[in-house]
Amino acid sequence: MIPYTQLSRLLAAADVIAIPQLDTEAGRYQMPMKVYDCMTMAKPIVASAVTDLPLVLEGCGRVVPPSDVHLVRGALRDMLKNPEEAAKLGERARARCLSEFTMERVSESLRLVVEGVAKGREEPA
Repeated sequence: MIPYTQLSRLLAAADVIAIPQLDTEAGRYQMPMKVYDCMTMAKPIVASAVTDLPLVLEGCGRVVPPSDVHLVRGALRDMLKNPEEAAKLGERARARCLSEFTMERVSESLRLVVEGVAKGREEPA
């Protein structure tokens, strides 16, 4: 375990990031926030297909079935052997994060959801 304040220094040194998640009940209800840190740093990512990781990384990262260490290892090896392709995935991840997952964008989406729920609760006149 490292303090969150040191995460960016560690990520900067990495060529590829692995975000392995177990397919557990707790794992299905949480999103590893480090994925967004990695995305903004344009790091290529290999992650487990748990929670919303497949949706977040669609087209900009590699997603493998959870608990399949052979596929994780293979995906990491592929990225390390193909640094140009890995860099392209990293750049697409950064662009996606900056366009879809900024605080402004997420807060606007949340506002729309809350307004929709509030309108649904209003009684007809």
